[in-house]
Amino acid sequence: DLFNHGDQPNVVLRNDPDDSNACHAVLLQDAQPGQPLTIAYDPPVTNPSQFLATYGFLNGNDNYDNGGYPEATYCKLLFSNPSPELLSLGANDPERMVFYTETGGVSPDVWNVLLFSRLERKRNHVESDQIRQAFYEACLNGDEGTKHAILEQYQGESTKA
Repeated sequence: DLFNHGDQPNVVLRNDPDDSNACHAVLLQDAQPGQPLTIAYDPPVTNPSQFLATYGFLNGNDNYDNGGYPEATYCKLLFSNPSPELLSLGANDPERMVFYTETGGVSPDVWNVLLFSRLERKRNHVESDQIRQAFYEACLNGDEGTKHAILEQYQGESTKA
């Protein structure tokens, strides 16, 4: 974390035109010794994952020992009108919708949301309604056996999403 947010920032970041892996921190005004250097965080309105990743708001290993995720980046899976069930499974929650950067793995919550969203599209089909409800209850109740069996059965549906 190099810079905090400031309503009146005194630093701007500029890309180095000669090196795509570098940027320059340019003072907008003179700074006194010990004065905090700040930039303006301008989050995008529709997709917070880019904002969170850009400014380093990611779960790091320092939080992992306290129940957080290992180093991860936010999943860009966002729903415009998620059902209450999807929200309770973690949809649109950037802390739960993550990809692990060290392993390339996907958090279990992402898989749960992907499958449930596909099953929701098959409403009014008795078998699909029963499976969707069983999967939702398994997720809420921590029934890993039932959840895993349904995820395996519908793996193709999850990957289509």
